[in-house]
Amino acid sequence: MIVPDPKFKIDSVQQLIWAAEKSHELFGIQPYFRGHADCNWTLSTTLDRACKRPVEITLANNFVRKSALRYASCPDRNDQAGWLSLMRHYGLPCRVLDWTESVLVACYFACADISEASHDASLYALNTARLNQIELDVPEEVSLAGDRVKNIVRPVFERNAPQLEPIAFALPNEVDWRMFAQQGAFTVHGRAESLDSHPKAYEFLIKWNIPAASKQRLLSQLHLLGVRQSSLFPDLQHLAAEVSATRFVDVE
Repeated sequence: MIVPDPKFKIDSVQQLIWAAEKSHELFGIQPYFRGHADCNWTLSTTLDRACKRPVEITLANNFVRKSALRYASCPDRNDQAGWLSLMRHYGLPCRVLDWTESVLVACYFACADISEASHDASLYALNTARLNQIELDVPEEVSLAGDRVKNIVRPVFERNAPQLEPIAFALPNEVDWRMFAQQGAFTVHGRAESLDSHPKAYEFLIKWNIPAASKQRLLSQLHLLGVRQSSLFPDLQHLAAEVSATRFVDVE
């Protein structure tokens, strides 16, 4: 993993944009980004953090079975990529990590967790083509629903599917407004390995530091740019939470 000059800290949106531009320069392509509220967290999936890979198929099939009455636009039962995307965006432990094309969105997620306010955060930049070259021998982004990835996805839903071990970057079909708003994509992890511990992480991964003391300032700047809770989670629950927290001036 590439760690830039440790003296450089992202403490403003201006420095955030500089880090994004520097990542683009180092990679030669548009990076994807991920924000961590605690710089000590690893790039492990929620499934592996919870040590639930042995019950992955049970979690997934229970989610699919119970979703129809709760969600109006469920994917087709055989659309495994669509279901995996929906599972991740609604918090079910699964074998994917979220990434975003927007460095602003990644920074929001690095700073917004109040419970981690006292910890330095991190911003990761990912060279998607290089990761897929190393893991799939394909020097480009691939579709989550495509042939290159489907056999990494199948064990989530099929008990007798072969267990393939690549970690691949994949672009999903947008099956939910959250995916659209967050400009999301995934790394799909066929094995329980954190991406930052990959032996060739230095070829495709950059880690930037965000000081704890800068989180609130960054959130305020992002809010001015329209990157806030209700824009990234475009539903009534998050709109209500944002409106409830708004301070209004009484003008008579």
